[in-house]
Amino acid sequence: VDKGAHAPVVKQLQGGLNMMSKFAKTPVAGGAESRLKLDGVMGPKTRHSMRDTLSKDGFGRFDEALSLGQFRDFAERSRAGGSGINLGKEIEGSFANLFRAPKLGGPKIESSVLQETLNRFGSERPNYTPLKVDGDIGPKTSDTFDLFNKSLGPDKLTGGLGKMFGFFG
Repeated sequence: VDKGAHAPVVKQLQGGLNMMSKFAKTPVAGGAESRLKLDGVMGPKTRHSMRDTLSKDGFGRFDEALSLGQFRDFAERSRAGGSGINLGKEIEGSFANLFRAPKLGGPKIESSVLQETLNRFGSERPNYTPLKVDGDIGPKTSDTFDLFNKSLGPDKLTGGLGKMFGFFG
């Protein structure tokens, strides 16, 4: 199957729609039992889920799904390579457009929310030293991201991030 040049974006969209279906109080069409394959093909199930999300919840919800899918895709790739080195760039690239014009600068809300999310996961572990929530993605944040990405997986990590952003209710 020729997936075309849009396959990576479609795969990210599929991942984000799955996140919305799994974690949202008002799941997307079909619920958890209709998880989309992350194959990058804009098939009938993907189109239906996308249309349903747009018609029920509007572009904002669609943008949230796409942002989650984009970050989930990074987490999956990072998990395989173990490199959160581009974490600051990726978190900003995935979510900044939801909160501000990225090129204009300003507080990096998305980076602070990531640090809060990691601290929330860390609070469930003994001897965890919380990260400073300052919006700066440095080596400590990247190392903590890598640790939790490997132990929790991209879905749970990104789902926790979506919850902290308030995307799920």
